[in-house]
Amino acid sequence: MPEAFKQQAKVANAASVDGVTPTKAQDIVLWLPSSLKAIGIQVSKELQIYEWKLQEGVKAMTRSNAAIETAMESMNGAATKYRAARAALVTLSPGLDTPVWQTSLRALQEEGLRSLSEGLFADTEGTQTPSWIWLHHDVAADQDTDPSLNDALRIKWCCACARCMRWEEELELLEEEMRHILVFLSWKADWWDGRVARRLDMDAATQEGLSSYVCRQVSIQHALRHQFEELWLQFPTIREFWT
Repeated sequence: MPEAFKQQAKVANAASVDGVTPTKAQDIVLWLPSSLKAIGIQVSKELQIYEWKLQEGVKAMTRSNAAIETAMESMNGAATKYRAARAALVTLSPGLDTPVWQTSLRALQEEGLRSLSEGLFADTEGTQTPSWIWLHHDVAADQDTDPSLNDALRIKWCCACARCMRWEEELELLEEEMRHILVFLSWKADWWDGRVARRLDMDAATQEGLSSYVCRQVSIQHALRHQFEELWLQFPTIREFWT
């Protein structure tokens, strides 16, 4: 906007004349349309609409950040209560002879504070392991009273089911490709074997050389097929290899 540029130039000139240290980039006034209107400068309607949408987005982002901050505070508060309660149990358990509780009420580390769909840093999409807090028996009991938890578990189950179905399809395709390779090698051996009969217009020495070459190629194709068969027949199905 030309008017915004003029206002910035005025500020820069005033700073240089008065010997004031130039303003840092992060402190420069942006002179948005609302700022220009506040000092009586006319601004096009399109720019005003653009800033309106921008400010609405900032407001929505602020609400989202506030909701996230509230959720984090709630999570940290619950974790603090759990750790305090567990510390009390650790203190009381030696005199009460109740060691079994430690298998279910484990120590809560920072890596355990993660959502149902969040894995560890090194986990991939297909190898994510939920935090132990989601595998506790009380979580299953909360499904009837917490609709959001029930929805989260449904989503997690659907994702896992879809991933499993995709892997099953990949295994089927892999097995079919293995079968195709064996069929192709057999066809290639027969193809080479049929090349000898098509070249009858040569002398005996050349014919013998071509026959030897063809036999060599046929032997290679059969050897490859035999090698793959021995390798793959160790597993009745490729699924046993992955399981």
